[in-house]
Amino acid sequence: MVEPITIGIGTNKWVKESTTKMLTLAKPSTNAAVAESLHNAGVDYQVPVGKKFIILQVQFGGGYASNTGGASTAYQFIGNLMTNTITDSSVGAISVLQTNGGNNHREGFENTSGSAQGSNMIAETYIEVAAGNYIIGFGSYSVAINCTGIETNV
Repeated sequence: MVEPITIGIGTNKWVKESTTKMLTLAKPSTNAAVAESLHNAGVDYQVPVGKKFIILQVQFGGGYASNTGGASTAYQFIGNLMTNTITDSSVGAISVLQTNGGNNHREGFENTSGSAQGSNMIAETYIEVAAGNYIIGFGSYSVAINCTGIETNV
């Protein structure tokens, strides 16, 4: 007997078939304080009609602000993942995942060239996003946001 091919992260698995696919979405830029729809294949991703998107993993990366006099300087890091029926907008959006740390939450570190670097936060989760919604990313201090999940039938 042939075992079915499964896709997913951690204990959340689905049988891979034509109506179920795994996607990684990304915030198109790392501009601070800009709410943007996450992209799939270079375009704003909107959950298709008759489908849902289940976010299984979110990665917030970066968060570095400056390096003064050879010492790392930490700044407050905010990363927010929202859903909205309007693309590239936080107006009326619903926050589904947020990290909000103080100055020591996302402390930069100094690399060998003397410049400060941010670090990454990866969170496994299970968030269902309904058809017609965009997934909006917002972050402070040049934050990259990626999320991986499953697009499947409702």
